[in-house]
Amino acid sequence: ARMAEGREIFRAHCVACHLEQGQGSVGPNLTDEFWIHGCEPMQMIEIVNNGVAAKGMPAWLNQLGPTRVQTVVAYVLTLQNTNVAGKAPEGEPCAFTPEAATGP
Repeated sequence: ARMAEGREIFRAHCVACHLEQGQGSVGPNLTDEFWIHGCEPMQMIEIVNNGVAAKGMPAWLNQLGPTRVQTVVAYVLTLQNTNVAGKAPEGEPCAFTPEAATGP
């Protein structure tokens, strides 16, 4: 249910820049292994909360609130490494894996 909610938040607020499948347009491709500001969940929450004015990314915390920000970030994490053809890679390869965060 939370992933469905995250998808709806993404569709309502993120597709204008990241497109329907997260493949990127104005914003970066969220489906490849490259990330500009970090690919770890806490880094992603920070970016969604505060935005990146220089890149045109708005701050969403005041509009969405912390729970909905976490929900949309959880959804974006499901897009990682799905490699939808779209905007060319930007940033650095992601070294984070959910398995590394939770341990064996």
